[in-house]
Amino acid sequence: MANLEKDQLQSAVPEFTHGSSSDHSNMDQHQPLAENTTSFKDDFTNFYKGDFKKILSIFFKNPIDGLREVFEKTSNKAYKNALILFISVFLLYSLGFYLMAGKARRYMEFGDFLKFGLIPVVFMLFISVMSFSMKSSLGKAQLKDEFFTGALCGIPLGILFLILFSLQLFGKDTMLDLIRDPEDIGAFASLVSVFIFLMFINIVQQSIKSARGSDSLAWYGSPLAVLLSFYLTYQVVIEMIY
Repeated sequence: MANLEKDQLQSAVPEFTHGSSSDHSNMDQHQPLAENTTSFKDDFTNFYKGDFKKILSIFFKNPIDGLREVFEKTSNKAYKNALILFISVFLLYSLGFYLMAGKARRYMEFGDFLKFGLIPVVFMLFISVMSFSMKSSLGKAQLKDEFFTGALCGIPLGILFLILFSLQLFGKDTMLDLIRDPEDIGAFASLVSVFIFLMFINIVQQSIKSARGSDSLAWYGSPLAVLLSFYLTYQVVIEMIY
């Protein structure tokens, strides 16, 4: 009788153990869900603490071919980093122009400032499409990676915004004055425009060279891609306004 009770107890142990491992496996399966809820926030913070600092340093310290190495060593994080830059530029221009508008805010709706934020984002998207098209001719294009090319154009766009903000802060009364009377800052505005335009060209050019594109494609294709992106963005803006 005692042996029978012992056998019954031993047979019950594996069942209890099996149930415990099942519970643990279920907990393990649910664990990544908790991590995923904070992953993008962590990626956002880590990007600006790490990768963005390196990219910004390369952008200014090695402007000739530094970004080419960045494009060649594109990791699985490139698409997520590109998304972070797109969101950052959108927020910068939306909230920035809202602050710069001054008294003009009374005549505008908040949706108008969201449209301002979309303008640079649309331009960055067109740059990505142009880069993808040119690299497709080389057979080395991946659309997700090309979003990173457009996203890096957010750096000169950020510089442009800081210049506009400085002009508004130390000069004109509102953002609308800058748009309405550009002749007052004509020479300076022209120099800034050329400077920013060359930055855009440099980014696209190094992206093409990272795919082993020819010098002629990089030299002639890059400014053409930027100009066409400007034109298409202008057409989209006209549709947004009217």
